[in-house]
Amino acid sequence: MRVNLLLRAFGAAAVVLVSVPFLLLGIVSVQRESNVRELDPYEREVVVLGERYVVDHLRSTGSYPTVQAFKAWADDAGFVTRAGATSRLPPQWMVLDYDPPAAGGSEYRFRMWDGDCNSGWTAEPQGSTRLTVDPACYYAFGSRAADLIAFFGVSVLLLVGAYRIARPRRAARVR
Repeated sequence: MRVNLLLRAFGAAAVVLVSVPFLLLGIVSVQRESNVRELDPYEREVVVLGERYVVDHLRSTGSYPTVQAFKAWADDAGFVTRAGATSRLPPQWMVLDYDPPAAGGSEYRFRMWDGDCNSGWTAEPQGSTRLTVDPACYYAFGSRAADLIAFFGVSVLLLVGAYRIARPRRAARVR
């Protein structure tokens, strides 16, 4: 009887320990404010170079560069674009793409892929240092809600299982 009680206690403790990482990941999901973060120094350098090209092109021609013109510049500058490879790569390999502003607009966007995630930088507000990371990369299951459901759901199921393992068994009644 005592051995059975010890086995149940150890089994419940093991299940509780297994549930802790899922509970912590759920808490991290709750704490995350958004999928927007500050540019790192290399990304800032890339954005400054790209922005300088776009602004110079706008001043000299009176219009924003086309996607093809930006790809040609990026290739010459040593960045990889989705359209092709370059002879030299930046220190941190990165794919850099450009979305011109909509007709009559002034908000253009750089899209970057660093091998792990897609992220985007938008020219408005002026001098922005914020980078929007693709939610599919930022969250384990693609969204905050899916992360919360998965991590807290698994934690609750494991804790309920631990309780069911540890609770005392009632003796069967004999009639």
